[in-house]
Amino acid sequence: YADDPPCRCLEGFAPRSPQDWRLYDYSDGCKRKFDLNCSNRDGFVKYDGLKLPDNVVVWPNLTPEECAAECLRKCDCMAYTRINPLGNGSQCVVWFGDLIDLRDFPEEGEELYIRMARAEIGKRLYSAVWNVILEYGNVLLVLVLTSGMH
Repeated sequence: YADDPPCRCLEGFAPRSPQDWRLYDYSDGCKRKFDLNCSNRDGFVKYDGLKLPDNVVVWPNLTPEECAAECLRKCDCMAYTRINPLGNGSQCVVWFGDLIDLRDFPEEGEELYIRMARAEIGKRLYSAVWNVILEYGNVLLVLVLTSGMH
């Protein structure tokens, strides 16, 4: 674990000040690799296993679909999730502005949908499709090799 940095940026983000990060100063946090453009079909990317950020706002009485749509409609809404703290129905929870004190918490963390630029979403979709093609290609290659070995 000696090589693990104490702070990391989520996929799709990069250090805001790489020179400070080299000096172990992470106080400026991370920035998106692609700028948001609210009028150009931003979307949300799901991240799992996180400690939710500070400065939460609760929007009661919204379905999951309404929660996502309302957050997307407000350009300063940066993330949302659904939580059920009292066991009496889940609540729409959103964050505006910077996501402060977001942490990796793989064992007991929550899911969080973070607003991302269309370019980042497209990059992820392309990567996922390419991985399926590669996986399918490997299976096909194995089938061809094994079928020729009678």
